[in-house]
Amino acid sequence: MGTAVSVVAALAAAAMFGTASVLQHDEASAEDPGGGFLRLSSIGRLVHRRRWRRAVALAAASFGMQALALSFGPLVLVQPLAATDLLFAMLLLAWRQRRRPSGGHAAHGTSRRPGHLAGNPGTGPAGDPAGRTGPAGDPAGPTGPAGDPVGGERRVRSLDWAGAALVAGGVAAFLALVPPGAGRSTPPAAAWTPVFGAIGGALVATLALGALVRTRPVARTALLAAAGAAVFSLVDALTKSVVGWIGAAGAGMFLQWEPYLLLVVGMLGTLLAQAAYQAGPLLVSLPVIDTVEPVGAVAIGATVFAEPLARSPGLLAVQLLAGAVAVSGIVLLDRSPRLAARATLGPPGEQPSHRP
Repeated sequence: MGTAVSVVAALAAAAMFGTASVLQHDEASAEDPGGGFLRLSSIGRLVHRRRWRRAVALAAASFGMQALALSFGPLVLVQPLAATDLLFAMLLLAWRQRRRPSGGHAAHGTSRRPGHLAGNPGTGPAGDPAGRTGPAGDPAGPTGPAGDPVGGERRVRSLDWAGAALVAGGVAAFLALVPPGAGRSTPPAAAWTPVFGAIGGALVATLALGALVRTRPVARTALLAAAGAAVFSLVDALTKSVVGWIGAAGAGMFLQWEPYLLLVVGMLGTLLAQAAYQAGPLLVSLPVIDTVEPVGAVAIGATVFAEPLARSPGLLAVQLLAGAVAVSGIVLLDRSPRLAARATLGPPGEQPSHRP
C-alpha cells in the first residue's frame, strides 16, 4: 500500500511540476535577457506577476506532493518517477498549440529578442517570422528547405511517442529492479559532507563558466538549468530527511538543521531555475533539469541514505542501462518540434514580449 501511495504521489508531483515549468517559462522568458548571468532584479519583477506567482505556488505544491511520496518510498523510487514531468509538459504544450488562434499569434506575438533561441530563424520578406503560416493562416511552425513544416505532423508524432516510450520504459525497468528496503530515514550529519562539497563545487564551477558564456544563450541556459537541478536534487534529499525526522521526533524536527537548510537551498534552486527559464528556451532547460536532478537524487539516496539499487552487479548494470534509456528518451523529447515551436511561440492569445 505504501509503495502505491508513493508512486501515485510522485506522478502527481511530476504533473504539477511539468505544468508549473511551462507557466513559469511563459513569464520568465518575457523578461529581456540582458547581459547578466543571474539577475535578482528580474526575479523581483516576476514576483509582481500574478501568473508567475500562481505557477510558483503550483511548483511548491508539487514539492509537497513529492514529500508525501518520499514519506512512503525511497529516493531511488520517487525521483525517476518525478523525472517524467517532461511528459506532462509536452502534453500541455501540445494541447495549447492545438487551440492556438489561426494566424494571429504567430504573426504578431512572436518573441524575437536577440539571444533568446540559438539558431532563431529570422523574418521573411514581409517581416513575418520565419516560422510561416500555412495556406489557411494556421501556424505551420519552422519550415524546411521546401517550405514544408520540419518533419511534418507525422514525424512530430513519431518523435513524441518514441521519446515518451523510452522515458516510460526506462523508468519502469529501473524501478522494477529496485529491491525492497528503504535504507535509513535520518542519516547523520557526517554523511552529508561529501554531498555538500560536490554540489557546492558544481555551483562554483557553473558560475565561473557562466561568466565566460554570457553571449552564448544556449550554453548559459544549460549551465543554469544544471546548477538548479543539482540544487533540486539536494532539496529532494533534504525533504526526505525532514520527513524522516517528523516521523522520528515529531515537533523535535525543528531542533534539527535540515528544515532550515531546506528553505535556503529551495529558494536557491528556484532562483537558478527562473534564471534558466529567462535565459533561453524550455527545450534546453527542462530536459537538463529532468536528467541531472534524478541522477543526483538517486546518487544521494544510494550513498547518504544507504538505499539499495540492485541485488547484483549484473542487475545493477541492467538498471543503469534502463536509466540511460530513460535519459535518451528525455533527449529525444528535447528535440521534439513541439518544444521547438514553443521556444518561438508564446502562450495562446498573448504576447510574451514587453508585457507589463
